[in-house]
Amino acid sequence: MKKFFYLCSTFLLVTLLAACGGDDGSEEQPTQPLPTLAPSATITPTPSDTPPPTTPAPTVPRRATLPPSWTPEPDEGQVITQEPIGPGEFDPNPDQLAFTAFFEQFDRTLWIINEDGSGQRIVIAAAPAFDWMPSGERLAVQLPSAESGAEVFVMERDASNSRVVTAGEFGDDINPVVSPDGNLVAFQADRDDDGARELYVNTIDGSSSTRVSSMPAGDGGYGWSPDSSRLIFTTNAEDTSRELYTVNADGSRETRLTENTLIESDPVWSPGGARIAFTCDNALCLINADGTGLQTLAEPGGMPDWSADAMRILYACEGVCVLNTNNGTSQTIIEGVTAQYPRWSPTEDALIFTTDTPIYTLYVARADGSNLTELATDDQPITAAKWNPVND
Repeated sequence: MKKFFYLCSTFLLVTLLAACGGDDGSEEQPTQPLPTLAPSATITPTPSDTPPPTTPAPTVPRRATLPPSWTPEPDEGQVITQEPIGPGEFDPNPDQLAFTAFFEQFDRTLWIINEDGSGQRIVIAAAPAFDWMPSGERLAVQLPSAESGAEVFVMERDASNSRVVTAGEFGDDINPVVSPDGNLVAFQADRDDDGARELYVNTIDGSSSTRVSSMPAGDGGYGWSPDSSRLIFTTNAEDTSRELYTVNADGSRETRLTENTLIESDPVWSPGGARIAFTCDNALCLINADGTGLQTLAEPGGMPDWSADAMRILYACEGVCVLNTNNGTSQTIIEGVTAQYPRWSPTEDALIFTTDTPIYTLYVARADGSNLTELATDDQPITAAKWNPVND
């Protein structure tokens, strides 16, 4: 049995070294009252979409358990062990997702699993951050580098054909976010070696690199506009609160959108590019892409995700909630969990989210909140769960 464990550890180390070319929850929200913002009635009316029905919080079946951070017994076999949820309980052609979790001596390991619990496997070890390429066939992954601490690599889903995209002489290149057209990748880097990370954009082939923020940026999140022309990011460089900015992909037209006492994070552009949903302190907020029309949509709330038609916003509340953008009403679809980063599946027939209490858990459920099921649990954080953008 010891021989099996050593072989598994050796395989992970070899995979990591090959990808690197041989080189080596949530923030507690302030409790002060929110400023009075514009009422939610200014949401542009759109054709009504019937909100999902309210369902009682179901008993959650336990389906998967990640190993603790110490060494598992060699005869445990696969690292994740569970029974498949079963045909028909979700899409018969299940969507795929990836997430990061601790494994053995590695700080983070990138996993892939199907929404029904099948197909679980390790992609690569020591990968604390990643993003899917739009094709769903490749990933942009943050990996260790002997030259600068960390670099962004692009690789296949099985970690083959890896190549470096970023190459900085100082600090780390971390937290890759791929543009919707797949041609660019945004990331944080300390190229000045001054201890502060700014926002950079590289072409996906690594042929060019541009610093796009004039100040330290991105610790509260950042993301691309739907047409891949602009970025939304957060920064607290100019005052004590964290504010929203936008900037063109070439670094031009850096524009401040908010100026208030709120701590803003998790900005997500609407599918049409006209509005941005985000977390403001402990509330779900909305603003037009030009900085006008700031309003509070729901409190408590945050960590939003838009539906493809912009008719609904999935968000974390005291559970998991859905807001109808036509009339501003919200509905709690999952209760009794401290949800983080709920996200629609590509077909929007399912959703995922993570929790950190009482144990770190990755959940999957139907889009209406029913059939809530554990996909993985661990005594260390499970983070960055993201659906493969293509259902294949």
